[in-house]
Amino acid sequence: MLSKNDYQDYLNQIVEVERRMSLNYKNCSKNAQDKNIKRLCNGLSIAEERHAVMVQELVSLLTF
Repeated sequence: MLSKNDYQDYLNQIVEVERRMSLNYKNCSKNAQDKNIKRLCNGLSIAEERHAVMVQELVSLLTF
């Protein structure tokens, strides 16, 4: 059975992955020539950062 700390560690790892993905998409957007690709990557970067924030909020709920 997983402990509260195990869940917090797992969720913190997810936050890290989401933030890395956001950065990857941001970098992709900077390097892309095509405007559609830039727009797509920017949108994906924003979505990944929102995911990170959502999971971070879940971690905060577990601290109570």
